[in-house]
Amino acid sequence: MIKALIADDNLYFTKEIINTVLSKVPELKVIYLSTTGEETLEMLSKKKFDLVILDLKMSNLNGIDVLDRLEGLNLFKNPKFLVLTGDIQLANEVRENINVCNVISKTNSMDFISDRIIDTINDINYEKRFLDTKKNIMSEVFKMGYDIKLIGTRYLIESIIFIYESNNSDLVNNLEQNVYKIIACKHKKTISNIKTNIVKSTKSIYRNDDKFTPKHVINSILTKIK
Repeated sequence: MIKALIADDNLYFTKEIINTVLSKVPELKVIYLSTTGEETLEMLSKKKFDLVILDLKMSNLNGIDVLDRLEGLNLFKNPKFLVLTGDIQLANEVRENINVCNVISKTNSMDFISDRIIDTINDINYEKRFLDTKKNIMSEVFKMGYDIKLIGTRYLIESIIFIYESNNSDLVNNLEQNVYKIIACKHKKTISNIKTNIVKSTKSIYRNDDKFTPKHVINSILTKIK
């Protein structure tokens, strides 16, 4: 479920968005509608939202004020903001804001607007699935006794996540070229450095059992989280 707040003082427009998007994405739940910047900030401080559909032109505090004051709320995690406006100048002021994932002109058709909202919802769902996958992988690694303080353990977790996200278990057959190479490039290390650290982290658990190689561990965890 995606919990959303719609901040717009045009209730007719808001209703049109809700009717159009909900017919296509039933997992979207609009928790609250606000019509002013003050009300928007108040709701953000009280409830947790995944998505805020924000109009930039509202009475008193506008959408830009809301974004400017967001840091002062000290939220555990900021929601994604999808900005709607008919004012090009205002739109340009928020395009580079780190919390704004998209800026859409209200002059576009409702189908276009709803499709961009749905794209954002899909991105949020992907991020949620990714975080759940990462938690599951880390849980399995810790169950095996790996020490998170070791850099090799962190490289191992990254390798498993990469293979899982690639949806290609054949990558395990040549970890050096298919996986460690990618991790090495990311961290500006050599493939040998990545491999050595992962092996060292694994050997710290299975000192007397040569069959427990990184390949065996990765296959085992991938099987459990499918």
